[in-house]
Amino acid sequence: MGTYTYFVGEQVSNADEVNLPDDLITLIIPAQTYVKFTTEPGTMPFVVIQAWQKIWGMKQADLGDERRFHTDFEVYDERAMNPKAAALDIYIGIKN
Repeated sequence: MGTYTYFVGEQVSNADEVNLPDDLITLIIPAQTYVKFTTEPGTMPFVVIQAWQKIWGMKQADLGDERRFHTDFEVYDERAMNPKAAALDIYIGIKN
């Protein structure tokens, strides 16, 4: 409901060893406790919308602790290749 930023990227093991073009930057996802949610396969973008609506409706007890609202991220891998049956993982940072 508030301000947020997003970043589209690809995981690398060591950013210093990757030859990035000048117009690309690196982002390090901070170490913290995350709760992982895996969606059932569904049509894009509805599968993502439904997952976030479910997460937004969860109480602290459902998550295991209070949300940090610092870093959350989504992982789209080979399971998300078919837009009619996509699945993905959503990681929510909690204060634990």
